Amino acid sequence: MGAQRFYIAADDLNQESRMFVQSIRDQIQREIRIIALQGQKIADAYWDGVKAVRESEGSDKAKTYLGTRVFLQKDSVSFQWFRQRPNPNPKKEGKRSKAKVFSRYLKKGSQMRYSRHHFVRDPEWLKELVEEAENGYELLRRRAAALTQMKYRLREYERLLNQTYGEPEVESAAGAEDETDGE
Repeated sequence: MGAQRFYIAADDLNQESRMFVQSIRDQIQREIRIIALQGQKIADAYWDGVKAVRESEGSDKAKTYLGTRVFLQKDSVSFQWFRQRPNPNPKKEGKRSKAKVFSRYLKKGSQMRYSRHHFVRDPEWLKELVEEAENGYELLRRRAAALTQMKYRLREYERLLNQTYGEPEVESAAGAEDETDGE
């Protein structure tokens, strides 16, 4: 048995470990996209709820400038609330110009939920929709935070691999072309 292990090359072990790290990294990225999609479904449910109240109560009684969105960046996801403020432009020489809308994003702070004080002046029906959305967002934020911890631990593991096998060699594009030309 010991003789068989002798023939296993360190480069093969290094390569397998590097493939493991890359596989985990890819799976984390995939899960972040899944969390973003789940968050988008929550945001869609919020907007559908606002639309349903507008249709049943009338657009004047159910007017709100509170919105939500899911923001997916390279390797992170956030669930944000914002308030819109229309800023109508005056008519210019008989031509009606379109109103501009300005958005101000609310600050979440360090907690996993937005504070209720952001929504104190909103009507009850809207507070209920926000509460429902925040219940879902909180779980997704916790999952995203766990993935962030996993990425941190994976980087730590990769540093340990570098100590074991040395820094991975990065093949330049020119070097790769030279190797293929000889075949």
